[in-house]
Amino acid sequence: MDHIRFPIGPFKPVINPTNEERVFFINHIPEITKTLRTILNELEPAQINIPYRKDGWTIKQIVHHLADNDMNAYLRFKRALTEDEPMGNSYREDLWAQLSDYKNIPIEDSILLIEILHRRFLVLLNHLKTEDFRRILKTQVLGEITLDIALQRFVWHNHHHIAQIQSSVKANNWPVWATEPVEIKIPDPAWLVKGTQEVDRLRENLYPFGVRDIEHIGSTSIPNLPAKPIIDMMAKIKTYNDLEEIIESLKTDNWNYVPLELDGHEWRRFFVKVKNDRRDCHLHLMLEDEEHWEKQIKFRNKLREQSNLAEQYAELKRKLAEENREDREAYTEAKTDFIKSILESE
Repeated sequence: MDHIRFPIGPFKPVINPTNEERVFFINHIPEITKTLRTILNELEPAQINIPYRKDGWTIKQIVHHLADNDMNAYLRFKRALTEDEPMGNSYREDLWAQLSDYKNIPIEDSILLIEILHRRFLVLLNHLKTEDFRRILKTQVLGEITLDIALQRFVWHNHHHIAQIQSSVKANNWPVWATEPVEIKIPDPAWLVKGTQEVDRLRENLYPFGVRDIEHIGSTSIPNLPAKPIIDMMAKIKTYNDLEEIIESLKTDNWNYVPLELDGHEWRRFFVKVKNDRRDCHLHLMLEDEEHWEKQIKFRNKLREQSNLAEQYAELKRKLAEENREDREAYTEAKTDFIKSILESE
């Protein structure tokens, strides 16, 4: 796992760099945002929400982290220039990465922030004297370091995370359906018929694994509701012990398993049925005591019973689809408050 987590290797400082070596490190800084943009411009919006490794950050989280870390590093550097051996406090980067701005702010905002910050940092660096780089900064991770080493660490940290993004891009051969846009279609009565047919096909396929409860859920299960033309199914299972056999069995009916480290939702095992390189159906396979099961049923039934709620949901879906056409994860996340309000109502 180390070669995935540390694709360029661990940080190895040059203890007493020459002026030429110092200039070499400084000259790397203007290239950081250029490299980031080059890589990210090749990605579909959905790809930035995929973890670069199992239990790792998404590409989006990495970019936002670079902005946060560079701001902290810049402030620590300036403190060391103006104070005697200050303690450069660390921060809980793992918890910062879970905050709402990491999920909801476009990555371009962080790239712009990095770009402007680097511009200021370069002005500062290019006007320092050799003795300035010998000033001391105390850190919790590296102990006492000179500003020479702090500079090297700054450059290494950026390249370290950029390499993680690059390795993720190389490792994943993204199918067309994985990055298709959000498209809301007018209601089609055939969706309900297809849902019934898929229930029957899944029951036949999954019966040997003890699966008995299968439901058609989501917007296509609600009459007269605009929706993405994807049939969402969910099924209960006692254990995931037979998951490998289930994956192989469902392959015969064009179901593609999305690994947990890519899906990111511990409560389910996720499958996508593909037709003509487009998503045709989703299957959410979950354990029998999973609370999401009852929530899905309650939400579906509420909208089936109350047409005014279905109309409100339809309007919200149209609006969010326009705003997040290229970002399926953002579209789904933006519906959360409405869904929660329905589930909490009597």
